[in-house]
Amino acid sequence: MKGILFKPDNIKAIVEGRKTQTRRRVNIDSLGWIYKGIFYGMAEFDHKDSNERISIRPRYQVGETVYIKEAWSSYGVPPNEKAFYKDEKGLDIKAVGWHTPLFMPEWAARYFITITDIRAEKLQSITEEDAKAEGAPEIFTIDNDQLLYPDVRGYRRGFLFLWNCINKDYQWESNLWVWVYGFKLNENNRL
Repeated sequence: MKGILFKPDNIKAIVEGRKTQTRRRVNIDSLGWIYKGIFYGMAEFDHKDSNERISIRPRYQVGETVYIKEAWSSYGVPPNEKAFYKDEKGLDIKAVGWHTPLFMPEWAARYFITITDIRAEKLQSITEEDAKAEGAPEIFTIDNDQLLYPDVRGYRRGFLFLWNCINKDYQWESNLWVWVYGFKLNENNRL
């Protein structure tokens, strides 16, 4: 089973039902390609200046269950090892050695999501409704950036700032192609 990384605030938003979408970079040059759709699990892109067509497989597929990776620690000996997490009450943070979420194994996960929808789009094509589904805060005005992003308001503005904080190498201005994954939190937090 595959895992997926989220920041702690995003995990909280997923559990609270405020986040049901995530955007992840498509590994394709953002210039010149036109998205045609997903066919047989592969996204098709045509180049606007040539007859070239490429197919790219999204990392996750509709119907696939994925576990959420987060910082964790454990005690005990396998197979009876138990995982615990930073947001749990009553933990002595100083005494606990935390493992990076990057290498979290499936057995240690407590949250699982099922992918319900996949599409590709340009980053700046996000709608207000989709930005809200991303768990973005609603932001109407920020004086420092009013001139820089005059057309971005509300949840889209909140998403813009979250995106730029998380994606230092691929900022909003790049308007790159992204996978848009719709998902739902599994009721029993397992398969």
